[in-house]
Amino acid sequence: MRLPTERGPLAQARISAGKTQKTVSVESGNAYAHLRRLETGERSICGLSLEKSSALCKSLGISLDRLLLIAQQQEARNRMP
Repeated sequence: MRLPTERGPLAQARISAGKTQKTVSVESGNAYAHLRRLETGERSICGLSLEKSSALCKSLGISLDRLLLIAQQQEARNRMP
């Protein structure tokens, strides 16, 4: 079972961008707690609106295609025992 403190692909993208969760939450318009849940996989990236997804991509400096790949990776991680 994966620990909630493990860094998933969304957290890795944020860290690669050199940003904190707080900064990304403000820039993307996603609540801090919601962003944290997205990063740990408690919430699905696929549940974001297009507007929130686009803002998240802009904040992280990634394409929407990259965000969808991250979402797939997180879904796969969540299925792991």
